[in-house]
Amino acid sequence: MADKVRQLLDEIATDAPVKKLKAESQPSTSNIFNFIPTLANPFESRIKDLLKNLDYLAEQKDVLELKNETRVGKEIRVSSKPLERLPTSYLVDAYGIFGRDNDKDEMIKTLLSNNGSSNQTPIISIVGLGGMGKTTFAKLVYNHNMIKEHFELKSWVYVSEYFDVVGLTKAILKSFNSSADGEDLNLLQHELQHILTRKKYFLVLDDIWNGNAERWEQVLLPFNHGSSGSKIIVTTREKEVAYHVLK
Repeated sequence: MADKVRQLLDEIATDAPVKKLKAESQPSTSNIFNFIPTLANPFESRIKDLLKNLDYLAEQKDVLELKNETRVGKEIRVSSKPLERLPTSYLVDAYGIFGRDNDKDEMIKTLLSNNGSSNQTPIISIVGLGGMGKTTFAKLVYNHNMIKEHFELKSWVYVSEYFDVVGLTKAILKSFNSSADGEDLNLLQHELQHILTRKKYFLVLDDIWNGNAERWEQVLLPFNHGSSGSKIIVTTREKEVAYHVLK
């Protein structure tokens, strides 16, 4: 298993220079742009096979009643709980990140363009398997000086596998340094709409798993009141999830 993983990583590293993020442009009226890493395509089935094998090994661990061990200094802590996914932040260590300049420039050009309108904010999706660098790429773009200077408001929100409309709306409000008291969705969205009205904003919704189109329609309602040129980026592992969000 380890040899297969190493071989696949070597092939991906070799192929990295030809990587290109292509814009799958929908009709101009849709304001939807999908930046999907074509790098993942030649390797996707092999990566999925490896992940299935790892899932099988994890299941066997549970059957054999083995436990996860983490070593801290000289102390060994034993836990039977699976590792939880940690929330992401917009901070990035750019050291050691190579081969992304062309992709980054293409994405920034799209973000700085003035397409869209105040009542229909363009949504850009970054789709790829876990570990392919979606979040890191979004961070590089988010922290670029041209992006900082161009948008009046910027926000990074980690969505994760499970979310509810009220909770996510509150998280977005907090990311804009606004109070998010109460559980009344109408009041929360009214406050969010007030913050965004006539402002050019940039929002990143990172690590989306849920593709419930009705939920996303609710979440995105306040975002149609920003000024022209506002943009939203979503990152997800599944194209189907991205398409539901973008509807």
